[in-house]
Amino acid sequence: LGQGAAAISFYLRCSERTEDSVLAYTCQIKIAQIFDSQGNRDRTVETTLKKAIAFRPDRPEAYYIYSRFLEHRKDHVTAYMMANLGLNCDLNVPKNDLIEYRGEYGLIFQKAVSAWWVGKPVECRFLFRELAEKYRHELDAIHFESVKRNLYFLGSGPDSISFKEYKKENQHKLRHKFPGLENIECGYGQVMQDIFTLSVLNGKRNGTYLEIGSCYPFRGNNTFLLENQFG
Repeated sequence: LGQGAAAISFYLRCSERTEDSVLAYTCQIKIAQIFDSQGNRDRTVETTLKKAIAFRPDRPEAYYIYSRFLEHRKDHVTAYMMANLGLNCDLNVPKNDLIEYRGEYGLIFQKAVSAWWVGKPVECRFLFRELAEKYRHELDAIHFESVKRNLYFLGSGPDSISFKEYKKENQHKLRHKFPGLENIECGYGQVMQDIFTLSVLNGKRNGTYLEIGSCYPFRGNNTFLLENQFG
């Protein structure tokens, strides 16, 4: 009812007196969520979530909530660790309707987000693909849009999402036209890197480029157009 102080008192007394470890665990999580909603109580939130985990380290919900809390505060290393610990719990425990928890996909999502920031880009892409392919119909609207957006910006997923090559019919959309543009039927860069380069160099010819980390000779190639049509 928005009466946080009274609610915290009830939850705290209940967690101290009950012999039901799941109830004590739930109460500590509820206390943490109330303090979190008040803002500027980060230390109290963390302490309370640790108490919850101490009651039931085998349950996944507190790890998910703690990982999300840490990720929002850019402590990505610990957020990654908490998500990983949660995924090692029994994920088939009975659903607790009193706790905001997204199930297995929530922990995978938290691990994917944190993985990017701790230097694990391959794992990050793999996890987001797993979410899109395996959990597509379980994701709520917010997580669905976030997974789609991350796959797009990480250059992962189906070609229809991750490739946006230049096509001649889109010439009128380019803000910076350059000499020779009218002769280009298509670009080859994954997201028009070749067209961008020619734009900022005003269609430069007979230049020199340094290709680092080249892949396919045509598909997603950022320099084929430069070499083939601009010397």
